[in-house]
Amino acid sequence: MPADRPARQQRLDVPLDETLSRHATKPIADEVNETQLRDWYRPLDLLPGGVETVIGADSTLAATIDRIMHDTGLCRQTRQRGICSPNPSPAQTHFVDLGDAVRTRLVRETYAPR
Repeated sequence: MPADRPARQQRLDVPLDETLSRHATKPIADEVNETQLRDWYRPLDLLPGGVETVIGADSTLAATIDRIMHDTGLCRQTRQRGICSPNPSPAQTHFVDLGDAVRTRLVRETYAPR
């Protein structure tokens, strides 16, 4: 990221029960057990200084990407070029091209919150 732009950090806040449910659907579920996850889990383990934007577990993939695009100003920049959808659908695939600065591909939501 260029030095003249602020860095952005996002934290997905997923409660332990939801983390365990999501983990059970993943290919590595047999390799990493529930005891290990419980030991590693730290609720809202944020960096000091309030530098992270917290995204709730109920945020869909499309809503999360939309928020990040707007918070960073990337959607505004790409919309000026006519290539950013203001409300991307999770069932669509969008390509956002900012040249060498950023290449982002929004994909279909796989693990949707319940």
